[in-house]
Amino acid sequence: MINGLSAPAANWVFQVKALAPHFQVITFANRGVGESDLPAEPVYTAAQMADDAAALLRQLDIARAHVIGASMGGTIAQELAGCYHLDGARR
Repeated sequence: MINGLSAPAANWVFQVKALAPHFQVITFANRGVGESDLPAEPVYTAAQMADDAAALLRQLDIARAHVIGASMGGTIAQELAGCYHLDGARR
């Protein structure tokens, strides 16, 4: 579950409670949001944030996932879905 640009992962609390009995649910803070570090560059793209999400999936050894995004998170989810093979390689 990918949040909008400045929203904390805690915004998904009700959706997580509903989905957790049926799925492994993962939320995370985008760059510069919540407890994540501020990026060195003040401007970053949806593609860079999709790279972050893909790296998280690889780190967790997740090859397939349903991805849900809200607001800017939806843009990141589309970038992730359109640019990555299931093996994690960028197209």
